[in-house]
Amino acid sequence: MPYKNKEYQKQYVKEWKVNRRIKFLKGNSFLKKSLAPTVKPTLLDIVWAAGIYEGEGSCNHYRLYVGQKDRWILDKLRNLFGGSVSCQLCKSGIYNWTLSGARGRGLAMTIYSFLSPRRKEQVRKMW
Repeated sequence: MPYKNKEYQKQYVKEWKVNRRIKFLKGNSFLKKSLAPTVKPTLLDIVWAAGIYEGEGSCNHYRLYVGQKDRWILDKLRNLFGGSVSCQLCKSGIYNWTLSGARGRGLAMTIYSFLSPRRKEQVRKMW
């Protein structure tokens, strides 16, 4: 694309970089409103989530996962802590709740004291 002059080209490139950065930040899960929690969790909810994660959860690459056939459990986790619920193995009816980024780290540190030594080690390695 031909530019009118060098100053115009510099300004265009600068604006393009700023707009690209804003789009990148909006794409991250910590800014997506659709992945935000809808209910404020109580202490009982946090302990419940620690138990679910202890029994059914896993973590890797800065993400927390919980897989279940009972979707209501994952929907409750999503409402309390955010994240997303997707169909992992649709034919088998297995759903997966995923929480990543700042929310994932926050939940991992919140439930950390309720986890077994094995799970604590997994969380330490992940972060």
